Amino acid sequence: MQKAVVTGALEFFGFHTCVRLLEESVEVIGIDSLKDNRKVKEEMLLSIGRNSLFQFIDQEQADLNHLDAISGADVFFHFADWPLHVANVDQVTAFCAQEQIPLVFLSTIDVYEKQESLITEETSLKPESTFGKRKMQEEALLLDEAKKGKFPLIIFRLPFVYGPWLESNSLLHDLLQTKHKAILELEGCKDLERQSMYIEDVVEAIWLAVNRGYQLGQIDIYNLSNDEQHISNEKVKNHLSFIPSYSLEEGLKKYNEHVQKVMNHNPSLYD
Repeated sequence: MQKAVVTGALEFFGFHTCVRLLEESVEVIGIDSLKDNRKVKEEMLLSIGRNSLFQFIDQEQADLNHLDAISGADVFFHFADWPLHVANVDQVTAFCAQEQIPLVFLSTIDVYEKQESLITEETSLKPESTFGKRKMQEEALLLDEAKKGKFPLIIFRLPFVYGPWLESNSLLHDLLQTKHKAILELEGCKDLERQSMYIEDVVEAIWLAVNRGYQLGQIDIYNLSNDEQHISNEKVKNHLSFIPSYSLEEGLKKYNEHVQKVMNHNPSLYD
């Protein structure tokens, strides 16, 4: 991979994906809007914008049909957090079909109904939460287009993901205002470890997937989870040789170090 497009480049998943791609010497075209959460996004942009391989495009001016900068891309990471609808799905999928490149999309394990039996990628979808229902609908829109055979589609169904630049309104961020050791002592900590994953592990799985090689029309859906009693990780292990590296303690330590660094440097970023 030599060139990638990342929407939501200054959001949680997109930013960490951009960082990894740049570390791998991939040219990155990052698309995002600075209208919301501006202070945090400007800080993110400052940290990666100096890299000569990174180019930022304001989402408000991003017409994929008329952007010379994104032509020649090898992968399209659609990680922007705006809800997908028919209009922008058509624009994204048309670009991927034109370039014949993989489209990578992040969904959630909440698309599944809670059940006692082991959940696999073949388990029928029956979400209970609003977020799960939204992601199921977005998956369906992308799958309808991918089944036409003009581009590959990769979908990751994720658990709760944490790490640097997690939204400041999350419960975990609030808890990290105390030492991370306090979280490890909380009742239910084992549940948190099973139901969450550190961001760098997620990005590693994504990196392995896009470097696997794909045929037009190929569709791969992967569950990512540390909860192997309830959610199977066999497909991602077998296809990508992926095994999470971070324990909850290791991940929280890195996350806490980031939070403390930000609070010392510019606490207004977490107002």
